[in-house]
Amino acid sequence: MDSRVDDLQTEVHRLIAENQRLHRELRESMQNQLDIHPVHEKDTLSEDQILLNLQTQLQLLQKEKESAIEMWQLEKLEVDRLEVKLKAHQYHPKIRALDQQARQLKDQYTETVAELHAEINRLQIELEKSKSENHFFRSSGFENRCHSVQKFSMPHNTEPSDSISHELKKQISALEESLQKSLEANEQLRSEKGFLEDRILRFEKLSSERLNKDLETSTHMKEGVSLVENAILERDQSLMREKQLLEEIERLKYAFDKLVDEAGARTVKEVDLIKNEYIQKLNRMNEDLKALEIENAEKTAQLERSIREKRAVEAELDKLYQEGRIQGSKDTGALQELNRRACEAERLRDEATIKAESFKNQLKRNEVQFKQEKEQVQRELEQLNGHFNKLKIDFDLVNDDRVKLLEQVDDLKRRCSSLSSERDSACRKLQKELTCAEKDLKLKIEEFEIRIHTSEDEHRNAMKDLRNMLTAQQKMSARWKEECETISRKYELKVKDLREDMSREKIRNEELKRLLKDSKDKAMETESLISEYSRNIKNMEDRVREAENRAKRTSMQIANHLTRERKRQFDKSVKK
Repeated sequence: MDSRVDDLQTEVHRLIAENQRLHRELRESMQNQLDIHPVHEKDTLSEDQILLNLQTQLQLLQKEKESAIEMWQLEKLEVDRLEVKLKAHQYHPKIRALDQQARQLKDQYTETVAELHAEINRLQIELEKSKSENHFFRSSGFENRCHSVQKFSMPHNTEPSDSISHELKKQISALEESLQKSLEANEQLRSEKGFLEDRILRFEKLSSERLNKDLETSTHMKEGVSLVENAILERDQSLMREKQLLEEIERLKYAFDKLVDEAGARTVKEVDLIKNEYIQKLNRMNEDLKALEIENAEKTAQLERSIREKRAVEAELDKLYQEGRIQGSKDTGALQELNRRACEAERLRDEATIKAESFKNQLKRNEVQFKQEKEQVQRELEQLNGHFNKLKIDFDLVNDDRVKLLEQVDDLKRRCSSLSSERDSACRKLQKELTCAEKDLKLKIEEFEIRIHTSEDEHRNAMKDLRNMLTAQQKMSARWKEECETISRKYELKVKDLREDMSREKIRNEELKRLLKDSKDKAMETESLISEYSRNIKNMEDRVREAENRAKRTSMQIANHLTRERKRQFDKSVKK
């Protein structure tokens, strides 16, 4: 709100400074133009200055009107914000007075807008009068205009500026008064706003105190109930703990027996399984080794047989070659057949050598693989022996743990018996405490019931008061809402009318600008005509002077001629 008021103050000061500057510039321009132009041009200048003054006044008033409308809109928004804030803080009896003050403030702004509108209308009427006078002056003759300008130039030049300055001072004083009123109204609104906020804070404090009292009573009741419930829960929990201890002892005993049996059976079973598995692996490996040995023997026999066949074929080839050399060319067909058989025998020999080499390589690979598998089986056997030894150690440890656990079970049984005796004593003690607690609880419950009844009565009375206040506030808010709606409708209608007036004023301003432009054009035409007429008058005066000079010269020549004629006649008469 303070920032808005400061903005309004700065805006008003700016408008006042702008008006003063325009007024000063207008007076200076008028004074300069009056000093520059001659007397016979003062008619057109005064008309132009009047039109310019009226135009500037219209523009200034239009700006003031727009600024006043903006100020009014800003104040309306501020009032709406205050209304929303008051609704949020619940309704208060002083809202009516605040609403009246807001309406008064809005009425003041509407009055200022109406005054500005009336001032604009008055200036428009004056502009129309000046237009009619200008038209009348243009329709009258040139000489009448010159005489009227000579007669009334000085007073007419001084009177409009004085009247305009007087009117502007009045407008500035009126604006300052309206600004002062708005500032006072804003200060009053701010003080009432602070008072309302203090009242709202007091109401909130009272409501919070009552809520705290209600919460304290409810917490006391809850504490008493929780004490009883905690005592009952502790008794039940002690019984449950005892029962759980017995169940836990039985469960641990059964679990240890089962664990020992399962560990022994599992270790025996694992050892048997691993032993059978490795025996089967060894049997398979022995069978594979025997099969490889048989295959190796077969391959060696095949190799020896192929070597023998090779030797037989070589011997037969040598024999055939020798026979062939003896026989010569007797039997070429038999020779070719022998050559073919020799080639085939060589091919079979090569194949047999290749197979023998491959068999040897395969045999070597099988031997290497057999050695590797044998080493792997030996390592696995060693690992199994180590694992078996570990299992034996674990079995011994489990047996030791079983003995220890049995001892612990015996200790737990003894502790259970001692705990059962302690439980019986604790139950008796708890029973006594429960009876005392029940008596105290009954007394506290009776006391709390009395306090609850009293607090309920107080709460009921407070709720009645609050309901009455709420109904009154609701009625007031409904009435205030209706008034706000009517005011908003009125403001909307006023805004609509102001917008229509602004549109009409804009149209009028455009027409005035157009007429002003036409009048300026016509004034320029008249100035050009006046300058042309003045030039013609000067030319005519120069011609008259030249004619007078010529007449003087001719009269002098005539006088000289007459004197000469008279002398001549006198001389003639003297001679006669």
